[in-house]
Amino acid sequence: MTASFGDRTKAPPIPQGAWPGDEEIVAFRMYLFEQEKSDATIRKYVRDVEIFRDYIRNDSARGSREGPDKSSVLAYKTRLGETMALSSANTAIASLNAFFRYCGRDDLCVRRFRQQRDTITMEGTELTPQEVQRLIRAATEKGEKRLALGILTLAGCGARVSELRFFTVENVQRGVVEIRMKGKTRRIPIAASLQRELLRYCDRKLIRSGPIFVTRSGTGVDRSNFWRRLQKLAPVAGVDPVKLHPHNLRHYFARMYYKETHDLAGLADLLGHSSINVTRIYTAEDGTWYRRAIENVCAGVLKRDEAREYAAFPDAGEAGKETIKKQHNVSNVVSMGRVMLGFGSNVTISLHQMFCNMLQKYFFKTFSFQNFQTTL
Repeated sequence: MTASFGDRTKAPPIPQGAWPGDEEIVAFRMYLFEQEKSDATIRKYVRDVEIFRDYIRNDSARGSREGPDKSSVLAYKTRLGETMALSSANTAIASLNAFFRYCGRDDLCVRRFRQQRDTITMEGTELTPQEVQRLIRAATEKGEKRLALGILTLAGCGARVSELRFFTVENVQRGVVEIRMKGKTRRIPIAASLQRELLRYCDRKLIRSGPIFVTRSGTGVDRSNFWRRLQKLAPVAGVDPVKLHPHNLRHYFARMYYKETHDLAGLADLLGHSSINVTRIYTAEDGTWYRRAIENVCAGVLKRDEAREYAAFPDAGEAGKETIKKQHNVSNVVSMGRVMLGFGSNVTISLHQMFCNMLQKYFFKTFSFQNFQTTL
């Protein structure tokens, strides 16, 4: 193909009567490459386009010879929303929209699903400091010192597995690693304790220069291989295998750093995020943290109101105190609901629902989420 792939206006147009074949997809791949997209991004975009192509070809209602139109793209969008998480569906839509625009068919582009960011993660999916320590110890005891240092580095710097190749002897000696990925450059400071461990490893392995994390064949660490080795540590370290994927170590760093500093903008810089909204996902706590906070809110408001009334009526007796407690149920619901609104943008539907469950425990057995919305 002789067209300039860097110029979208020169891309081969989609014929009205046939779905583009391999030539258009190969050209799209080259276009992404010249746009300096990462290898993982290129693979993801191309795979999403190929899956959509197969859907169109296999759709008996449309027939294999007909090309896509807006209705078929919308039907596919609906199917994505029904068969996968909305975040995954939106990434597939982004891939397709990029392809359509490259081909000059902006009329085929569709909107992403609207999705409110949830700041509550599933309970039991985030790593704890104790679990990270056990993983490092288990890898060391198995004689896999490089894996142990890889875990320590990802959890201590927030780097991706693909970024371990930037941890060279020279960078570690300087105490700062410069990472160039996805067309961006960022600098990550290395903790003195991690620096000592890495340099000690280099001395033992006679690594004098260049990348530290390399295999015996001299290649960089592969993400899938790193994942498999993490999974093998699960029974030894006593960690749920569901938690053991490399990116969870990056999440661990983000949560620990944010707890220490509450500096969301600085964390975004360290992680290489262009948007703080993305960084917020990494700092999400699981339901246990929110449940504990809500328990404290409920108990605190109830205790304060009751104490005030008991002081006003010292001779009320036990029966009177019980009446006072019941009279404060409705006002406590409203007060605590307003306290919950103090969480600001962090309050999500799931957090509201959790709050209502607490209200049922403390006050009304029949209190519902609808009651909460109406009362406030």
